[in-house]
Amino acid sequence: LARGARDITPEIRDAALSLLGERNDALAAEVLVDVALDSDADHPVHTTLSRPGAARVAQIVERLASAREGVVTLLIAALARMHSSEAIEALFSMLVDKNPDVRRDAITALVAIGAPGAVETARTLAAKDADSEVRRASAAAIAG
Repeated sequence: LARGARDITPEIRDAALSLLGERNDALAAEVLVDVALDSDADHPVHTTLSRPGAARVAQIVERLASAREGVVTLLIAALARMHSSEAIEALFSMLVDKNPDVRRDAITALVAIGAPGAVETARTLAAKDADSEVRRASAAAIAG
């Protein structure tokens, strides 16, 4: 399935992604994240990765622990598109991450999807986060 998800033939790629999307296990989630990180923004893997599922949330959270800036944005966006309680909980947990890029993108996503408590949390981060970019992004998120 991993090779199929990277195939240039749309029918093969889409069939592999469909099968991976139906699975909610660690191996399928790992394949989806790997393919997403190696693919253009318009690749259909991003839609599949954004399907709610505990294994996908866990794999994304694991990858965020060591992610660089461009990867952070892609993975946070996948969580935000899930609109699941697990994904929202994961995004809130990222607001204390040591990486300011993770905190910045997480609060922006939470406010954008209208997560309960996100605006109040953004106000707190805008006033108190140690990183100036997180403070700025938090203030911008609640300003609309």
